[in-house]
Amino acid sequence: DNGEVIKGDKGCSIGRWQINQCVHAPELNRLGLDPLKEQDNEIFASILYQRDGLKPWLNCAKNL
Repeated sequence: DNGEVIKGDKGCSIGRWQINQCVHAPELNRLGLDPLKEQDNEIFASILYQRDGLKPWLNCAKNL
């Protein structure tokens, strides 16, 4: 772990929880969350998981 933010999905999915900022930008902005910040990334992942279960991450799993 070199401290760099993890980026996947052509740069759209970022951070430990691979939040797709391209898809979720409006909600992230509304909530005042920056997915590049580790704590905000985790907060938003928790919101997504509570609301949608694993569905937001299924496309990422296909690429593993």
